[in-house]
Amino acid sequence: MVSLSTINLPPIPKALFNIARMEGSQRALPESQTLAGYALGAYAVAEFLAHLVEHSFLGSLVYAVVVVAVLTGLTYFALNSVGARDRLYQTLTALGAMGAIVCLGYIVLHFFFAIALPPPLPSDRLVRFLLFPLIVWNLFMFAWIYRHALLRPLPAFVTACLYVVLESFVLTALLK
Repeated sequence: MVSLSTINLPPIPKALFNIARMEGSQRALPESQTLAGYALGAYAVAEFLAHLVEHSFLGSLVYAVVVVAVLTGLTYFALNSVGARDRLYQTLTALGAMGAIVCLGYIVLHFFFAIALPPPLPSDRLVRFLLFPLIVWNLFMFAWIYRHALLRPLPAFVTACLYVVLESFVLTALLK
């Protein structure tokens, strides 16, 4: 049997794979504003698709743009405050790519639970409860990424918590 760690992947997918497993850092990613834009764009598209199922087109679009803007602004502020602004694009690339992966997992599992749990059940609340581990994984993955961007453990965790609470609870509540 082949181990996943022995598969030869190109440098960028391998770095993202290691970040998702919380075994690598964004330092393996190239310092590219274009790549960061693509990763944040993928995250925005994934957030848009995740909310399009239950919300309006315009509401989902605004939500996706605001989520990416909040993530970018919070990351810029956090890295600028510790003098690690040179890691901004690598960090945004990692955050955008990992956010997109988690969001796509959310979409797949949401459809699975929506099919498995028909409407007579309190499906919206139940699905949110069942998908809560994805939010926790997102929190720890973002904290991991912030930690490797030269933030100390507590500020990295607080920054990740602030973003996840804003995205998952505050902005989602405003969308309704």
